[in-house]
Amino acid sequence: MPFVKMESSFFSSPSPTRSTPVPTSSPTSPATAKTAVIIDDLILRVKLNYPYKEIRDFYKELSTPNVDTAIGNPKLSILQLYALHALNTPIDMSNQSVRTVYRPTLNIHRNDEFSPFKYNFLLNLLDIEYTIDGENGGQFPVLWKTTFDTNVTVRLIESNSTDNCPTTSAANVNKSNSHTTLLDLFKTICREQKYDESHVTLWEDSFKAEHINTLNHLRSVTKSSWEKLSKVPEVVKQLIKNYIEMNVDTAASGLNPQASDPYQHSKATLFADIHRVRRYFYYVIQKLHLLAYLSRQAVTLAIDEVKKTYDDDGNILINIQNYLNTFCLENRLEDKDSYGLKKADWQREFDKLTQAELSNDEKETKLKAEVQKAEEKWKQSEERRERVCHSTNEALLSKQIETILERRTTNERERHANIQEANRIRLDHEQKKLEAEENARQDFNEYKEKKQEHWNLIAQIPSEKAQIEHLKSLIDMEFEEAEKKLMVKYGRGLLLYGPPGTGMSFL
Repeated sequence: MPFVKMESSFFSSPSPTRSTPVPTSSPTSPATAKTAVIIDDLILRVKLNYPYKEIRDFYKELSTPNVDTAIGNPKLSILQLYALHALNTPIDMSNQSVRTVYRPTLNIHRNDEFSPFKYNFLLNLLDIEYTIDGENGGQFPVLWKTTFDTNVTVRLIESNSTDNCPTTSAANVNKSNSHTTLLDLFKTICREQKYDESHVTLWEDSFKAEHINTLNHLRSVTKSSWEKLSKVPEVVKQLIKNYIEMNVDTAASGLNPQASDPYQHSKATLFADIHRVRRYFYYVIQKLHLLAYLSRQAVTLAIDEVKKTYDDDGNILINIQNYLNTFCLENRLEDKDSYGLKKADWQREFDKLTQAELSNDEKETKLKAEVQKAEEKWKQSEERRERVCHSTNEALLSKQIETILERRTTNERERHANIQEANRIRLDHEQKKLEAEENARQDFNEYKEKKQEHWNLIAQIPSEKAQIEHLKSLIDMEFEEAEKKLMVKYGRGLLLYGPPGTGMSFL
């Protein structure tokens, strides 16, 4: 199931926003001797690659100021804080003569001893780029960076399509991200790989020399054919090949208009990918401890999707869901006020579960009786079906029809009437067989549904009792007493910080 994948690459690799581009001239960049210019105002532009309401809600979540991400007095959104963290080391754009847009490299492409490894930190859900406003035509300095005093403005680049229906196919994704010509594609790669856009013309000429003039021609190049492009420089060939491999499955890139929508048939995959991207942003801003490992919505939807194709014979899926829900708990520091709010929520949940428990016994007895009644009804239908379809009954029917057809007739009219009577008897018998089989099938399905409902209730009762006991222990727990046992004092005291030997322990 897609929601159990862990983002281990977040912890084993450096921040992807500062990937070192392939040098085009000398190993030492001329910008290294300069002082980085501090950007006072920065624009973060976000493009949504799929027209799902869930992705738009995710963008609103990321762009809304959050108390957990405040720096000093101002409250910042996740995207604003992400830009400040991702760009707080110098960004070298000395290889680019046109510096109006900065596109961070958010792709990983590595070759190891097993197979090539490709990963996009944003999973193609959205794209981000940075611009500035200024007198210099909105050009970034050659070497620049941000500080935590930089003002970051987040803007959503709207698509032409306004259809946010959850079932929209990949053909209707954000067309503003699509590449329509080779030049558009090459410019995007230059910006991501920190190449000067003047190289675009040279790249285009080298591909035209290989009779590749349009995006359609580029799409038709097979893996084996790449090695035969002798007039295209190897570095350029590898850059473009890597970009195509990373984006060929996304219709928004324009590289593959026939690409299927990965979320069209699975909302669980959509919520899981949204949570993975959320964890990436929180990792960059050093707030990953505030997030759960898994998304509870993704877990619930995934279990529901599995139930459509897997015939659960008891409480297997429920146990799996309960286990995965333990990875959906948020790890947040508590104070007395927040504990009081949670205690009120626990009390409401406790009252709701207690009331449900009182009706569970009555509901279980009622369901058990309904299961028995449905089983008896199904058995009766099955017995009737066997009687109608039994070979003895078929033999009697054949004999009856044969007797009718052997009657003596004096004219053609009487013989025709006998044939019609025999056909009517045969049709009536076939109709009774179909009705008996259909009734038996319907009664069996009803019995199966009732039995499954009964099993789910039996599996749910112990789980609810355990939840009630756990909630009762949380409600009865006193915050002060719990902190005394942990030897923790809340809401008072001083935090002393300094190097060893400066008297902190003595104080």
